[in-house]
Amino acid sequence: MTRRFVGLLVAVLIGSVSLFACQEEQKSITVKLSFAPLAENAFLFLAIDRGYFEPYHVNVEPSNGSSEVVQALGAGKVDFGFISGDVLVKARLQGTPIRAIATLYHDSPVSLYSLKEANIQQVSDLKGKKVGVLKASATYLQYRMMLDDAGVDPKSIVEVPSADPDSVLTKVVDVAMHYTMYAPVDLEIKRGIQVNEILAKDNGVNVVSSSLATSEKLLGGDPKLVRLFLSASLRGLMDARNDPDAAVESYCKRVKMQDPKAVRASLDRVNEFIFDSEAQIRGPGYIDLEEWRQTQSSLYKYKDSIPSLGLKSEIDPRHFVDGSFIEEVWAELTGRN
Repeated sequence: MTRRFVGLLVAVLIGSVSLFACQEEQKSITVKLSFAPLAENAFLFLAIDRGYFEPYHVNVEPSNGSSEVVQALGAGKVDFGFISGDVLVKARLQGTPIRAIATLYHDSPVSLYSLKEANIQQVSDLKGKKVGVLKASATYLQYRMMLDDAGVDPKSIVEVPSADPDSVLTKVVDVAMHYTMYAPVDLEIKRGIQVNEILAKDNGVNVVSSSLATSEKLLGGDPKLVRLFLSASLRGLMDARNDPDAAVESYCKRVKMQDPKAVRASLDRVNEFIFDSEAQIRGPGYIDLEEWRQTQSSLYKYKDSIPSLGLKSEIDPRHFVDGSFIEEVWAELTGRN
C-alpha cells in the first residue's frame, strides 16, 4: 500500500509539475516585425535580454512587410507588431480593428540613394534615370509622393524592380528607394562608398512611419498586458540610446553574420528618428494626432489615382491610435503626475 501510495503521489506531482510547466509556456507575448530583424528592433532584443518583459516569454516573428503584420494583428495571431503608419491608416480605413499604441518614427525614413559620382541631388534629377523601386513596399507610394511634390512625371523615369545596394553599385539602376538607415549605410560603412541621399521627409512626404500596434480586442481585453509591453519597450528604447553597444550585441547574437560597426551606424540613424526634439519632452513613442491626420490626408490624395488603396472617406485620426497607454506608462517610468 505504501509503495502504491508513493507511486501515486509521485505521479500526481509529476502531473502537477507538467501542468504548471504547460501553463508557464503559455504565458508569452508574440511580436511580429515589419520585416526580418533589423537595427530598429535592437531595443526589443535588449529589453528581452535585460528581463523587462518578465514574467512573459517573448516570441519574435519576422514578416514580409507591414501588410502581413496587419493581417496577423487583425486575425489575432500575434499580440503586437511593428508597422508603418501609412499602412496602418490604410488598414483602419478598410475596417481592420487595429491601432497604433506608439509612434517610433514621426518622419519618413525613406530615401532615394545613389552613388555620389552620379550627382543625383534632387528629385528633378530623376528624369530619364533608371530608378530601383519595389511596388509592393511602403516605400513606393512615398516615392510617388516625392515625384508629385517636385512635379516630375513618372513616365519620364524608367522604373526597375530592384532596390538593393548591389543594383546601385553595379549601375543596374542609377538610384533606388530604401530606408536611410539600411541600404545607404551598407554602401557607406561596409563598402566605403560615398552616396547621395534625397530624403522623403524633406521632399513633400508627411507621414508617420514605424509604429507599435496591437488589436482593439487586446486593448479592451487585456490593458495590463499592453502597459507591460509598452513599459518594457520604452525601457529598451532608452537603454538602446544610452548604451547602443549593448543593443548591438543583443541584436548580433540573434542575427548572425552581421558587421557590428554597420549595425551601430544603422542604430544611430534609427535613434535620430525615434528621439526627435519632441521625444525629449514627451518621451519616445509619443503619439501626435496631427501627424496621423496628415498621414491620412496624404494617402487620401491618391484615392483615385491608386484605387488599390481602397480609400473612400477621411475619418477622425483617433480611430488610428490609442495614445492613453503610452502617456500613462511614460509618466510611471519618469515619476511624473
